[in-house]
Amino acid sequence: MATQVINGTAANDVINAHADADYVAGQLAFVLGGMPSQGGWPTVNILVNGGVVLAGVTIDSEVRDGRTETVSVPLPAGMAVTSVGIQYTNDLVTTVDDRNVYVGSVTLNGVSLTLSSATYALDDYPAIAGQSAMNWNGTMTWSGAAVQNAAAAGSRADNVAVDAGAGIDTVVYQGRASAYGVSITSTGFNVVPDSGAFAGDTIANTENLLFDDRGPYPWGTGGATAVVNASLGTIDGGGGIDTLYLRGAHSQYTIRHTETGFSVTGNGVDEWVTNVERLGFTDGFVGLDIKGDTGMAYRIYQAAFNRAPDTGGLGFWINAMDNGMGLEEVSANFIGSVEFQATYGGLNNSQFVTQIYQNVLHRAPDPGGLAFWQNQLDSGTWSRATVLTGFSESNENQANVIGVIQDGAYYNIFG
Repeated sequence: MATQVINGTAANDVINAHADADYVAGQLAFVLGGMPSQGGWPTVNILVNGGVVLAGVTIDSEVRDGRTETVSVPLPAGMAVTSVGIQYTNDLVTTVDDRNVYVGSVTLNGVSLTLSSATYALDDYPAIAGQSAMNWNGTMTWSGAAVQNAAAAGSRADNVAVDAGAGIDTVVYQGRASAYGVSITSTGFNVVPDSGAFAGDTIANTENLLFDDRGPYPWGTGGATAVVNASLGTIDGGGGIDTLYLRGAHSQYTIRHTETGFSVTGNGVDEWVTNVERLGFTDGFVGLDIKGDTGMAYRIYQAAFNRAPDTGGLGFWINAMDNGMGLEEVSANFIGSVEFQATYGGLNNSQFVTQIYQNVLHRAPDPGGLAFWQNQLDSGTWSRATVLTGFSESNENQANVIGVIQDGAYYNIFG
């Protein structure tokens, strides 16, 4: 296996790893059928790596007549695909047996993905694994080895050895950090992809390592890849879930929110970052997406248990949401836990709502609010998971929690 050697200069450098690799553009295709409902013909979004790449596709081929249609999305050369999915967006009927989008097949680069291997997430009901028919506002996601193997064709086998030299240097990889294994060394990083596309890169004398998730469809340079200006100390991650690795522990850095991003200083680094969702360190991560998965995971933890999340638990649920689990499904898991049941399990609906008000908003319920939430539960319109989610994401709770997480939330994935 060959090794490419890249040497930086004495100044600040930006190096795109594997930028010249002989990747082959791919194709993602769904064969879909539909049935009209109260929302009209169903519409869907197509997801790649957790982000919407094609939105508002109308499925107007009626499956009862045996008609289907193919929805195709071209994937850019060099894109690391870790998950694909489809999201049902406009059905107004919220019963568990109402299904109006039918998935006939899914192929990635001509390789069929088994329908039964999908993870199915639904906003208001328990997850249904491997369904080929979708409920309202449901999402089906394919990930793991099957997707990576289908997407791996065309990637080259060369390793890269980078010595960036002096200055504050950044090496950029295509795709999400979750598609790679990263170890931080005393002088830089070692990087190995999960797909086995190369055996391992060694990155020396480098302060920053940026994984850049591709941005919205149509693919291209307009905000779809990270913009790094090392001479000015600025990093714009663009679309997707981007991770910036820095050498050392998170305690060696000071992270402060600004009106348009975050200031990251310490350990020889002075950066301004925007549209970067995660910072990686030797001892864990800091989630900067306080309006995204990190913020939602922190708030639902605080709401469910009336305490700050432990760092391992927070990391677990952030990872689950990054990979397609909906907030209400997280809420349902919390409600089923021993800790939650010890506080709320024996309460009737009125007592449950009252306790939620006290533990989440730290006040007694107003009569109108209590009546509203209790009625939703008594009528069966909403589950307790729905109510917990509503309180967690309420403007009042977000205002209560923002002071704790406005500079990011620390978590780890080490347990």
